Order: sequence, then C-alpha cells, then structure tokens
Amino acid sequence: MTDFPLGGIIRCQLKVASHQETGKLRYINYIEDNKTGGIITHFEVTSPDSTTKFVSPFFTKTFIDDYLGVPGDGNITENRNRIVNEKQELLKLWGLVRIEELINQESLEAEPEISSEDFEWAKKVEKGDLRHSSSQQNANEYIYISERRIGF
Repeated sequence: MTDFPLGGIIRCQLKVASHQETGKLRYINYIEDNKTGGIITHFEVTSPDSTTKFVSPFFTKTFIDDYLGVPGDGNITENRNRIVNEKQELLKLWGLVRIEELINQESLEAEPEISSEDFEWAKKVEKGDLRHSSSQQNANEYIYISERRIGF
C-alpha cells in the first residue's frame, strides 16, 4: 500500500507463482507391537490430489527402552506403558518429523523404523534443534507445505 501526498491510496496485490504443494498429516494413535515390544505410531498422510496413505513409524523396543529409560525391574511392562503414555507427544513429534523427512526424500515408506541408530536424531528433535515444518491445525492435524511434489 502506498500513500500519495494528495491522500490517494493505491492497493496492489501480487500473486506469485509457486511450486509448493500442500498435504495433510494426521496423527491417529500409537500401539505397542505385541510381537516385538516396539511402538507403532499411526499417521494418515493426504497428498495435494487427495490421495491418502497410512504411514506407521515403528520405534524398536531397544530404542524405546534405552532412549526413554524404561527401568528393567520386575514391573517392566507397567513401567514401559506408563513412560510411553507420558511421552506420547514426543512419539507423535518423532513420527511427524520422520514422515516429513521421507516426503522430502521422495521415499515415503509405509513403516519407517526408528532404532537405536537414531538416538542423535531423536535428541535433536526433542531439543527442538530439528523441527517439523508443518503448520499445526489442531492437536493431531498438520498442514505440510513442500517445495517438492508430494505423491504416492
């Protein structure tokens, strides 16, 4: 907006061409994998053309127990359930960041694995040094804007 000495105002709106694509990421829940003791987080990923894919980042039992410090005493199952429940938001955050990374690499797989090899990555996400780029719409929905084509 520009003001002129005689009091006139010119309003100008420019539309810039963009190659950005918008997708939606929705966190559904987490469950314990009874076979392995790992944790699976479930997300629904919707591409700009409304194609939907379910992606379930899998956290290995070793990653969960070691990173979250699950005590190995006689109540290990109870301890793990309590700690995982307390850290649900962190699990959601880790899953969201991993899914965005896979979208950016154009290699979105249905069940990416997060293992003990990912400790440094997990610390960066937890500290906020590595953040998701999605815009949070509500507690479980995010709008993701990508410079790359989102498709599957």
